[in-house]
Amino acid sequence: MESTKNTEENARGKSIMTDIFGKWWLLILTVALAGFFSIMEHNFLTPSNLLGILSNACLAAIAGCGLTCVMATGEIDFSTGSAMTLSACTMTVLLNSRITDNLALAIVLGLAVSILLGLFNAYLHLCIGIPAFLATLSSSLLAKGVAQWITGGTTIYGGIWDPKAYTFIGQHYLLGMFPMPFVVLVLVGAVILFLMEFTIVGKSLFAVGANQTACEYIGINARKYKLIAFVLCALMCGISGIVQASMANGAGPSMAESYQLLSVMVTVMGGTFLKKGVFNVPGTLLAGILVTMVSNGMIM
Repeated sequence: MESTKNTEENARGKSIMTDIFGKWWLLILTVALAGFFSIMEHNFLTPSNLLGILSNACLAAIAGCGLTCVMATGEIDFSTGSAMTLSACTMTVLLNSRITDNLALAIVLGLAVSILLGLFNAYLHLCIGIPAFLATLSSSLLAKGVAQWITGGTTIYGGIWDPKAYTFIGQHYLLGMFPMPFVVLVLVGAVILFLMEFTIVGKSLFAVGANQTACEYIGINARKYKLIAFVLCALMCGISGIVQASMANGAGPSMAESYQLLSVMVTVMGGTFLKKGVFNVPGTLLAGILVTMVSNGMIM
């Protein structure tokens, strides 16, 4: 009896450890790698380097926040990088061609173009019936072609217009301490987290992803929420693209190619954190930081 009791206690203990590691492994890995890189390179944990990691992580993480909405519905969007590129190129071309000298208006128009791409993705998938991965992959090629056309196939530098205003979002600091890209990431992450966890829209997105047929039976319009998800994803990617252009002081037709799959990767990795198998914003943000940290640490 005592032997059986010990065996049950050991099994229970192993189960608890497995649950803890399975839930928090992404955070554990991030802390472990931070410790490893700090031992290998003493400058790794300096405030300037850590702030640089947070700043660079924002691009994939912001796009990942939008992609979290789409993947919560059981679909996927492969046009994230193209949406980033198209938004940034639109803003930069408008400013440098003097169509407008108003930075805020140029940003709004850039985001509007990315939203149109999201609507186009939703149209291809929901109205025509093309699978989401194929529809978004096709639209990404179209968006890249448009970006190639409006930029003439070259990188356009924002300094031609007003370098200080153009680079404010990407290169300046809030209160002299926090990089503006990180501030944008916190704001976007907070909004999407609230939307996904505490609103009817967020709950409905998850419900559609869990069982679309059941949602239709109880009156939840799955098509409506998938449309919202695609538009939100495109909008978040547009914000990420504008931040990237500001960081680089320019925009070109190939500027965000690497984020096409990187945003998918951080979103999927994030789905293993806290809520195993459920896409969530904290996991996406942490995964974005982890991927950037690994790149930074290996370079150092």
